[in-house]
Amino acid sequence: MRLTLRTLLAWMDGVLPASEQEELGAKVAESPIGPKLVERIREAVENPTLTPPEGRGLADDANGVAEFLDNVLPPDQLEAYERTCLESHNHLSEVAACHRILAEVSRDPQAAIPLAGNGRRQLIRAVAEGLSRDDEQASSEPTADEAAAAAASIATEATGSAGRTQSARPLPHREPASVWAWFAALAALALLVALGGLLARSIWPPKPVPSAPLREVTAREEGADQIGSAAVPVTDGGQILTPTEVEPEGGALEDKPTPDESPLSDPSLGALAATPGADESPSAVAAVASPPIPRPAATVPLPAMELPIAAPADTGSGPDQQGPEVEEVESAPPPGLVAEGDPLLRLVAGDAALRYQPLFGGEPLALAEELLVPAHCSPELVLGDLKVRLLPATRAAITTDTDGTPRLEIIFGRGVAWTDAPAGATAGISASGLGGVVRLSPRQPIGIEVQLVHRPGDDPTEVTPARRSRVFSTGGIQWRQTQQDGSPPEELLHGIQATESVPPASELVWDSADAGAARLFGPGDEPAWLRPPAPMGRLDKGARDALVNCFKAPQAKQNVVESLRELASDRRAENRMAAASTLALLGEYDELVGLLSADTETTMLREKQWTTLEAAAIPLALARGSNAAGRLRQSFVNRAPAGRAAELFRMACRLSPADLAAGGAMPLVEALEDPMLVVRRFALANLQSLGLEDAEARILYRPDRPALFNDRGIAWWRARVQALAGEAQTSP
Repeated sequence: MRLTLRTLLAWMDGVLPASEQEELGAKVAESPIGPKLVERIREAVENPTLTPPEGRGLADDANGVAEFLDNVLPPDQLEAYERTCLESHNHLSEVAACHRILAEVSRDPQAAIPLAGNGRRQLIRAVAEGLSRDDEQASSEPTADEAAAAAASIATEATGSAGRTQSARPLPHREPASVWAWFAALAALALLVALGGLLARSIWPPKPVPSAPLREVTAREEGADQIGSAAVPVTDGGQILTPTEVEPEGGALEDKPTPDESPLSDPSLGALAATPGADESPSAVAAVASPPIPRPAATVPLPAMELPIAAPADTGSGPDQQGPEVEEVESAPPPGLVAEGDPLLRLVAGDAALRYQPLFGGEPLALAEELLVPAHCSPELVLGDLKVRLLPATRAAITTDTDGTPRLEIIFGRGVAWTDAPAGATAGISASGLGGVVRLSPRQPIGIEVQLVHRPGDDPTEVTPARRSRVFSTGGIQWRQTQQDGSPPEELLHGIQATESVPPASELVWDSADAGAARLFGPGDEPAWLRPPAPMGRLDKGARDALVNCFKAPQAKQNVVESLRELASDRRAENRMAAASTLALLGEYDELVGLLSADTETTMLREKQWTTLEAAAIPLALARGSNAAGRLRQSFVNRAPAGRAAELFRMACRLSPADLAAGGAMPLVEALEDPMLVVRRFALANLQSLGLEDAEARILYRPDRPALFNDRGIAWWRARVQALAGEAQTSP
């Protein structure tokens, strides 16, 4: 028999067979933590000051204790629930006390029989007499043992009387129904009638009333200037605002990319942590009618817009820098609609700065849009015959080429484009160094991905991050090279033809290490993120709904950052994580660092939650350029434990493999015993990058459990790191 929390409780309450009781007792005695845990359980059950546990995460379901004790919890939740009980005295006390009560009932079934009238009267009389004796002897209060003995005596007397009464009268006495019982029955009958009416209405709905035709709303009527990665904002007076005059709410995050400065590190280190999205599939989304895309009267040179940050001085922009002279484009009908689905954020021009506003399903798109996808959201856009699904944590731009072709640019993140039109659809695609036009066949999607990669050991405030992009074709496409705005390329990329045939299940790949070339790979496996998103779990769906309500708040249209900050203080950990990761996409990292550093019982994240949030937000922040990395460093100063900001930021950047192998990992092993939880977690994350961890190590050490359970795990890591350092010294 395995020694688990449930079997340990069964052993302590003596409900196991004699042979198993003896076997488990020997295992408890041999275990280094068994006796300590037994003593802790006894103290938790007998502690009168413990309050009822506060539901959080898996423990928010009132049936959790019963399912755990009945051994019917799903296997993927059992370990998490046991860990919750071991970390919380309140949860441990509740589980152990419930198990003790059930054990007593199993030994004496009479204790579970409801008291008859005579037994209830005796119990009430005995309690009243005990209370009166307490009032008379207030100066000499009984001890806890005496009080427990008295309560047990009262319960035994009442239970015994109840047992005798019920054995003589197997059918309990039934009191006549009161007037209130009749009122309750009538209310239940009225409720059933109302539910029946609703059911009939759902089966035979009323005849729909024809709605008025959708009014075409231009970008100027919506107050949305032409803003995006390929557009310059224009005021109502026609004055052009240069990037130095307009700054987004929270500042911009990416520095101007320099393609050939830094080689690409391991692509897996820069993989974006995708969050499960909505459960709509491309085939399930109905086509949304949109007006035809007009061809502009004149070609307008729209330069790529870099959004600066005021604080760092390494962006190269200054107050004297002027934007290019361009003609103002006439207002035109929007090229498409946002399909019904998850919301996203659009970049708009405010009074003095650029800022993001929520954008919901059915709202029109302007000629040029820059969009940001929050956590847990996978919105779908309809651009004529072209459909686009953007994945969480994606920054994208929608523009229109001079010939009217809609163009999707992925700045970072992932997007899927397809068409359901029988004749197919033409789309422009921009993905970092890849720019082209493709002709899509019906229901043959393509996937576009742009990764920003921070190399471990580099200072992200000084080293330009690497970039890697790819376009994956499921059914085969013809890729015609263009510039980012759809015009003919000034110089073709090496490695592929001007018009390249991409076979099914193949991909075009561009790497900033060789910015003048692209490569064709395949056939290969289809990326998992290119398929329709799986249905969301209950917790993720709740966090998505909380974000939607946050965006619908009145203040969100004027200041979405403040609205997200309110959600970042929500009592539910999932909602705080969604708000913090979305704020990080906007360049606000204080809430992210504060949540990663929280270590109190009510605010800290569980181990899996912390790992998920850190992997999704920190690498992307470090890879977005020196401005974003500088903001993240300042947030560690603002919100990390006092005096530990520099150390934590260095561990967040990860140590290089060479530093770890040369002895730099030993301080991380010592940090596994640090009193600060966030230090232990970042230290373990760095050690895991060595590739030494196995199933045994994951059991022996967990940073968020009491230190007395981690002694063997720390010894395991120390031995492995010492062996690794010895191998590094002896190798040539």
